[in-house]
Amino acid sequence: MTENAKKIFELVENTDLEILRKQAFNEKDEDKQELLMAMYEYELGRKQKEVINRKEFII
Repeated sequence: MTENAKKIFELVENTDLEILRKQAFNEKDEDKQELLMAMYEYELGRKQKEVINRKEFII
């Protein structure tokens, strides 16, 4: 992974999910909106995995 890609992932991981979601929904440019939604969904999935993998998580 390139250094720039690592920085993007780090930025996404450190951005509040609500901010990403709002930016995506308010973006007028369709391509940018798709990118922001992909970033939001990536981070949402990552956080969900963290919760599921906790020892105290019970279904």
